[in-house]
Amino acid sequence: MDGVIAVSERTAGEVRRFAEGLKKPPPPIHVVPHGLDERFLSAPGEDAARETRRRYDLPGRYILSVGG
Repeated sequence: MDGVIAVSERTAGEVRRFAEGLKKPPPPIHVVPHGLDERFLSAPGEDAARETRRRYDLPGRYILSVGG
């Protein structure tokens, strides 16, 4: 095996622990995060934000937390 591509340091750590459990040296691991489309690099206009708040019946102020 030439190596492993992992999407995060956490995933890379899991690969290392798995190899240790097999009593094998871990392969070379390259962390390559997911890419981000350019459309996510700027905030939407106020009209788009207003439409989203209306569509999902959101209050004027709220907190959105996304995690894994």
